[in-house]
Amino acid sequence: MRLYRRWIARRVVGIAAVLALLAACGQAAQPVQPVVPGAPLAIPLSGPIAQAPGKLLFDRTDSWWTFEPSTQKKAEVYAFPEQSFPSTPALSPDGTTVAFSVFSFGKGPEDPAYGTDLYLMRADGSDAQVFLAHEAAAETLTDPAWSADGSMIYFTRRSPQGDYRIERIGLDKGERKVIVDAAQTPTLSADGQYLAYVSFADASRNTGLVIATPEGGNPQFVLKDKGFLAVGTPRFAPTGTQMVFVAVPENAPSPAAQQSSRAGLFDWALPRTARAHGVPWDLWLINADGSGLRQLTEIQEDYPVPTWSPDAAWIGFKGEMGLYVMDMAEGKVRRVSDDLSASIAWLP
Repeated sequence: MRLYRRWIARRVVGIAAVLALLAACGQAAQPVQPVVPGAPLAIPLSGPIAQAPGKLLFDRTDSWWTFEPSTQKKAEVYAFPEQSFPSTPALSPDGTTVAFSVFSFGKGPEDPAYGTDLYLMRADGSDAQVFLAHEAAAETLTDPAWSADGSMIYFTRRSPQGDYRIERIGLDKGERKVIVDAAQTPTLSADGQYLAYVSFADASRNTGLVIATPEGGNPQFVLKDKGFLAVGTPRFAPTGTQMVFVAVPENAPSPAAQQSSRAGLFDWALPRTARAHGVPWDLWLINADGSGLRQLTEIQEDYPVPTWSPDAAWIGFKGEMGLYVMDMAEGKVRRVSDDLSASIAWLP
């Protein structure tokens, strides 16, 4: 993961060339090469996709918005106070509730209000409220993931000192337990048998995708010796035991940017302006037993974050160039919106 952290900090302004190409090509055929090495492919906007179900939930600075791929209808569904930034949404197994995080600046890093809380809200965007509050300045509670029965929420806890671990809490708040240290971004399989996460336990491993039991037992590094430089954001499908994740293969193009920029934990909270390209990532698929590994996309996005549609027939993801959807049956990637966001979820 050290390689990922070094690369993700290397950014300069280079996106203008991609935007110029987009303006010129309109609805032209998708190019097969990026404009500059390491930049995302310039996929034109698709227009409405009639067969795409439901809505994409995405953050826009201090509010939640929805986007319907079938109609391109966009709506703000919940606004937070200034200097509060929502992120990492996760839909409950029954489709009624969204767990997510909200980072607040407060009066600065020494203010106890400075940190990230876990929230719950209804899937329609109503009744948002704090579920679990951070306890110290600069503590963050992020990446919520639901247990298969919807009774517990797993999450990443980052201490003020920068240490990561995955914890679990009951929806009734009756149990809070540390599941695994030196790890982040948990995801649970629909059958309740598997927990997957990204591990920092061994600094020599850049391919730290781990599958374990829901209690953290029997951890297996499933991508060992598979030729990846970095991995991130695993997401189990809402049915079956397939999992999507993002990764940088060993043969990935070098990033276009070399100059360091202000990269850090709360970069997603900064204004969504055009920025330089980071490491070129793509989406991959794997089974819980480590079999069936295959690449889903070839677009070289800047750390995309994936989500499954509730019926597992589609995958949506956010990237440097906007919001995307992919029909799993035909494997075609479509860019549906140029909205920039930190994270995404697919609602019914």
